[in-house]
Amino acid sequence: MRISKHIGVFVLGLGFGAIAGMWVWGSVPARAQDLSKSTTRSFGSVNAVEGGGADTALPKSKLGEKLAEDLFSAGANAYFDGDLGSAVKRFEQAAEDGHPLAQWKLGQMYQEGEGVGASPTIAFKYFKDVAIGRADEPPNSPVAPFVAYSLVAVGKYYLNGIEGTDIRVNPGKAMKIFRYAASFYGNAEAQFSLGRMYFDGVGGVLDKYLAARWLKLAALKGHHKSQALLGRMMFLGDGIPQRPSEGLMWLTLARERAKGREDDWIRDDQERAFALATETERRTAVAGAGQWNHAFAEER
Repeated sequence: MRISKHIGVFVLGLGFGAIAGMWVWGSVPARAQDLSKSTTRSFGSVNAVEGGGADTALPKSKLGEKLAEDLFSAGANAYFDGDLGSAVKRFEQAAEDGHPLAQWKLGQMYQEGEGVGASPTIAFKYFKDVAIGRADEPPNSPVAPFVAYSLVAVGKYYLNGIEGTDIRVNPGKAMKIFRYAASFYGNAEAQFSLGRMYFDGVGGVLDKYLAARWLKLAALKGHHKSQALLGRMMFLGDGIPQRPSEGLMWLTLARERAKGREDDWIRDDQERAFALATETERRTAVAGAGQWNHAFAEER
């Protein structure tokens, strides 16, 4: 689907920057050249289990694409004007025509209860529509970050389940979806989610080395929760070789990016590590964090 320039501007305001930040920066592992066709088939089998229909959207006429884009653009205008009711209506119309950004935005709105009643079931439906309809979207496509975001959202719903619905806890399916988004799209949140599952042994596989591998890939993109968990593992030598200075560096970077009370654990871990570290380890960590921030800012 063609994404026009004026729509792209709206998308930036709707959260594209935050998503692209999880996806673009830093080294990306196992991109298309390293991904076997079996991985794509693996996700396709998830779709088949769900009964979600074809793995790719049906071809549309140019007129149909133009109408869907116009509806999405009208919805974006209404959204910025604060008319959320009209925005939802236009997004729904565009989503019916398979517009992936409209489906993604509706998923967000129903997830957060923005302009609509919060409904994880409806949010799941819209995210799943993107994930199924666009699962083969190339990683360099302008739509790819939204596909990756939707895949991660679907994976989290399977990881935790939705109470009172048929969407039950299924860590195996969640891991499969996270792995696809982490490998094919290099999505940092998917890499963190996968690393966390290996770290905790959720899904039956406890592997600290694999956890550290995925966490570091996300940490290099600036994902602060990955930086924090990786830093803790390195500082303590938890399942991997102990590297106190580097671990404290990652914890320090994570603390700088910590947000709200949900990240209190990051601040606590960093303070404990800082108190236990030697003066040399502290100086090395602080210097390393400064150098990393400088290089990261230049890369962006």
